[in-house]
Amino acid sequence: MFKRFLFVSMLATLTLVLIGCNLSNRASANATPVIVIRAGPPNTGPTSTPLPENIPTPAEAAGGSPLDPPHSVHVPDTAVEVPMSTLHGLPVVEVFINGAGPYRFVVDWGANIFATSPKIAGDLKLPVLGTDTMGNQNAYVTTLSVGAAKFQGLTAVLDKFFANADENGVIGRNVYEALLMTLDYPKQIVRFEAGELPSANGSDVLTYTPTEGGAPMLDLELDGKHFPAVVDTGASRWLIWPTSQSAQLKFISGPVEGGAASGPQLGVVKTQVGRLASDIHFGAYILKQPLIEIIDRPEILIGSRLLSNFAVTLDQKNLRIRLARSTMDPIIVPPATWEPKP
Repeated sequence: MFKRFLFVSMLATLTLVLIGCNLSNRASANATPVIVIRAGPPNTGPTSTPLPENIPTPAEAAGGSPLDPPHSVHVPDTAVEVPMSTLHGLPVVEVFINGAGPYRFVVDWGANIFATSPKIAGDLKLPVLGTDTMGNQNAYVTTLSVGAAKFQGLTAVLDKFFANADENGVIGRNVYEALLMTLDYPKQIVRFEAGELPSANGSDVLTYTPTEGGAPMLDLELDGKHFPAVVDTGASRWLIWPTSQSAQLKFISGPVEGGAASGPQLGVVKTQVGRLASDIHFGAYILKQPLIEIIDRPEILIGSRLLSNFAVTLDQKNLRIRLARSTMDPIIVPPATWEPKP
């Protein structure tokens, strides 16, 4: 398989799936999942205490959407922490589906969808709920387990992109929307917990503006101008900038050809890369003259290379993000091989 320079998250898929879903049955997407705080030791794994079976049957789930939250969420009385690995620069966790696995899933904050490969669905004989207008089947998942955190009653889109991919699927924001979710990049840990972030302070805890699809957008300041940027853990680069907005940027090196970008609906497209002449400010942090990837897409994206400097926590209920870092020193983007030597 070709080497991926950039995995653009399922934001592109999201728009298409929204069109393809049976929107007359979208009432369940606005329902709040049932939260069960289960006493007991954390991280007991997918075979721990049996859970109540008060979740919808496949027949009752017909008409559901991969954008819907789970019917119920079960967590122990302390935070669930699981190891996080990286694949093509993206955060990945091991999951169990209906007790089978482990499978490697990308944790994608740019997506609001639960997706897996048709092969997994076939191997596990997941009940098929229908087909959307893109030709993707939807299937019913009784339980998705991530360590001791269990998400019950989900609809998954069976995306052909994952049939031959190294990752087995994507866990989007809808799956864990009722919980605090932390990606601790330096410690390589993913944490799920009940609760909420403290009030925004403009420094490390920031209020975000959701996109139309609900993805978190933070404000980036560059040369006195403000740019909304999607926090997208499903993008592997530092920053992705739309081609349509690149003419107003000043570079000290580049842009040059940057390789290829790929994604579930993006296909494979060419990119450019260049180093900005100015710093970018967000919250209390400074990104020194960063490299940016230029690609023909609508949004500015903050990718996992930049986020890897932080433990980032998403609070969807209160529209807040925490960016925790051990130092307030400016973030330095190492020189690229194509850049002239100093």
